[in-house]
Amino acid sequence: MKQLEGFKVVKFWEKLLETDKIPKSVKKGKNVLVFDDLNKFVDKVNLYEVIKQFKDMSKRFVVVATCRSGKEFEEAEKKFSDVLRDFERVELRDVSEEEAREVANETGIEFKSFDGTIGSLFLGLNAMQIRFEEEPEECRILFRVLKLLHDAEIFSPRKSLVEEIYRRKLKRDGISASMSIESALKRLERDSFIFVLKLKEFQAIRERHESYLDFTGYSASVDDFHWLKEILVELKDAEGLFYLGNAFYGRELFESGIECCDESLKLKEYAEAYYNRGLAYAELNEYKRAIEDYGKAIELNPTLAEAYNNRGNAYAELNKHERAIEDYDRAIGLNPNYAEAYNNRGIAYANLNKHERAIEDYDRAIELNPALAGAYNNRGIAYVELNKHERAIEDYDRAIELNPAFAAAYNNRGSAYAKLNQYERAMEDFSKTIELNPAFAAAYYNRGFAYAKLNQHERAMEDFSKTIELNPNYAAAYYNRGLAYAKLNEHERAIEDYGKAIALNPNFAEAYGNRGIAYLKIQRYEESARDLKKAGILFLHSGREEDAVKAFSFCFKLRDKIENDDIVYCGLALFLITLNSDVIIALRKMKTQDEKLRELLELGMRKLRKEDISEEMAVLVGKEKRNEMMPLLELLKRF
Repeated sequence: MKQLEGFKVVKFWEKLLETDKIPKSVKKGKNVLVFDDLNKFVDKVNLYEVIKQFKDMSKRFVVVATCRSGKEFEEAEKKFSDVLRDFERVELRDVSEEEAREVANETGIEFKSFDGTIGSLFLGLNAMQIRFEEEPEECRILFRVLKLLHDAEIFSPRKSLVEEIYRRKLKRDGISASMSIESALKRLERDSFIFVLKLKEFQAIRERHESYLDFTGYSASVDDFHWLKEILVELKDAEGLFYLGNAFYGRELFESGIECCDESLKLKEYAEAYYNRGLAYAELNEYKRAIEDYGKAIELNPTLAEAYNNRGNAYAELNKHERAIEDYDRAIGLNPNYAEAYNNRGIAYANLNKHERAIEDYDRAIELNPALAGAYNNRGIAYVELNKHERAIEDYDRAIELNPAFAAAYNNRGSAYAKLNQYERAMEDFSKTIELNPAFAAAYYNRGFAYAKLNQHERAMEDFSKTIELNPNYAAAYYNRGLAYAKLNEHERAIEDYGKAIALNPNFAEAYGNRGIAYLKIQRYEESARDLKKAGILFLHSGREEDAVKAFSFCFKLRDKIENDDIVYCGLALFLITLNSDVIIALRKMKTQDEKLRELLELGMRKLRKEDISEEMAVLVGKEKRNEMMPLLELLKRF
């Protein structure tokens, strides 16, 4: 403590923290900055900016931040990783009752109650609860009002607001008070339940300790929040509406949160309200409106790095990845230690197939925040795209170590094992994913795929069916269930599933090809030829010439069963790709009803004899309008 002589303590209240209003005189000299319950500052303060201001103006400064539990620390660390990475972390282990009794004896405190924390001894929770229960009804109601405001994230409410809500609550509940509100406040302050902050512009009220609020046995309902909102609108309390909006957001009632921000912004324009409304719009997938609000927040506060980062996220959701990268660049420029922005920029680069560049950003994010499980998971995905599956598994391992409930990381690791043909290990991870998130459709699909690779087709069908139940638009699940039916010789059911896959994805070449084979198995040759031809055309369009040759070959072999234009088409395409003389010999013996197809076949024969067919080709190209003929024309040009 001697080392801190001459320092002044600057303790921040999460509600009262407006960095632009901190006097310069406070920032000068030697300072100890205290952020108690750091998790309460999430989404309320730019901690990086606060510390930077003191760093720039203080002679010396020390920062102390506390969290009551590991869960609360994780919440704060996720938000403030850019700052906390430079902190020395001190973890206090749980205290046993025996140790607590020893502390009580040493300090002369009567041991009456113990909730697992040493603080409860000094707070005397048991004695305080008894005292609270003995308070007059008016005092208990007033304290209940404080609990409502606390639940609404209005942590240090103005005295005038507390008084107004207290009066309205008495009226709403039909209670006639025998004690004045001033008397009730003085008594609660005298009995150490509250204290009054006497600030320059107003007085604020705060509970002595958060644990005391639990004595009320009350938790605010959504209806209570709406009742409070009506009061705040009537009182034109912009700040209270802003914080109530945060409370709605925390309960995932995003529309109500937006309404609070709307009312707040009618009274006062400020960056934080636009920013928070943008977050709510993003949760509702209204990304264009979110972008508008982040833009307004940036206009009012150009140094708000979080607004750039989240606007980048909104652009990414709209597949505007270059635009997203511009915003992530700005966020990083404002805060070079912004791990989350590096991670997000990495995702944007990955979506542009710039996986090496993405890995650089994930590396930096991890360097800044080694506990950022998402960055390890994303880097693993990038390594998979570069066919570095072992490296990917290492990253998924680390992501899972940091977050054992990270379902997506288990699923991704399972996919990497599957790429290495380690299907049993893959299935373990897919099963763990499903255990953590029973609605994870892709995990059922992936496990079904692994079962199919191990020839467990019945089990595979069960998983594909579950995938479809969770996501009826999952074309690949229908397709793979069709493959499983085909393996079990249930070709009619396979055809049905291939059809559903094609209905969802009309360019699904494999589905056409395998449906063609299934039709062949049940001797429906015309449908088989039609589908195999379609598969070959789609494979050609996507540049998969080898697969196109296979589809056209299957189709052309049907000439021993039937003779129609689809088979002639496939034979001509097969010849133009492979120049196989056996194919052209077979084609010469075949007839076609399609005049244009006959012309193309004749032109192919002439070109084979080294004749110039350029004029005829030009005429055909100008006249032919059918899309399916275009691949043959292109092949003939190339021939």
